[in-house]
Amino acid sequence: MQSSPKTNLYGQIFLFWTLAVALPVAVLVNVEVYSHSYYTGGVFHLEGFLRQYGSGIYRYRILSVQLMLAVYRGLQYVIPPKPFSMPRDPAGNLTFVVAYIVVNSVFFTLANGLTLAVLWVRKEGLRSAELALYFFTFFLNAVSMAVVTPYDQLGYFFLVIGVAGMRTRKPWVSYLLVGTSAVLGILNRETEFLLAGVFVALALSTVGERSRWFWRLGTVHFVLCLMAYIGLRIYIHSDTRVAGGLAFEGRWLVPLLLLAMLFGASCVLAQSIVPMLRPALIYIFCCLPYLVTVLLTGVLTELRLLVPLVFCVLCLYALLHREMGSERGLA
Repeated sequence: MQSSPKTNLYGQIFLFWTLAVALPVAVLVNVEVYSHSYYTGGVFHLEGFLRQYGSGIYRYRILSVQLMLAVYRGLQYVIPPKPFSMPRDPAGNLTFVVAYIVVNSVFFTLANGLTLAVLWVRKEGLRSAELALYFFTFFLNAVSMAVVTPYDQLGYFFLVIGVAGMRTRKPWVSYLLVGTSAVLGILNRETEFLLAGVFVALALSTVGERSRWFWRLGTVHFVLCLMAYIGLRIYIHSDTRVAGGLAFEGRWLVPLLLLAMLFGASCVLAQSIVPMLRPALIYIFCCLPYLVTVLLTGVLTELRLLVPLVFCVLCLYALLHREMGSERGLA
């Protein structure tokens, strides 16, 4: 039997750090520093930011809002506030613009590096099948950053914290990471609930003790998410809506088709990691509440609505491959 070619581990280590450091910097310089947002308007100064994120459903995303305000106040000692006109915010403030860049840059880089750590396989490095879907996800996220928000990149960071909890074999570390992801993720944005579909798909795609383990871990994550969400609603009780106003119109049919095609492409790429369609179908079924909400209330021209779904598919199939490798003694 012919042996497989030996992996160049040093080359893989170089690839890892290139993807973890050089690539995020290149994207951030082009997307965050040199581009102005032509979509988000009126939120690049303190009054406009508080007006937008202090009302409606945005009031419940308190973690990212408070973090942005803390970074803004800290930067005032280094960069004195002065006018910095933006295409859709003539009252823009330079210090506030830099605060956006700092928050999104830090958590974009952290989430990216931790994702690569989750994909890393001992004695093999980064496998080409996972890298194909990784680059696809990375591209979508990079492009979606043209719509500047304080919570998207922070949300992906908490999602990957939860995924890291699924990957580790130490139960107490798993519960710690998953619990942190659930509580802080919900305080940041409701998309943390999307991780529940990954737990269900893993539980239904594995057998024996591993299946029971994912059910237990997923139950802890979902219960903590629900408790944090209900507690937040009780604490901030001025608005009972769970989404913005209805936005679905005929003109969204073409963007909807494009989003569906992009998500379908991610599922096709996932098949090169583990040739099973069933986990993706289970995940899509679990995400139906999010998909319906996005369809009715989302602006479907925004790629950022798709990114957490594609990211979860990447992590789901990478974890499935690891589970299969474990059974063969390869992981």
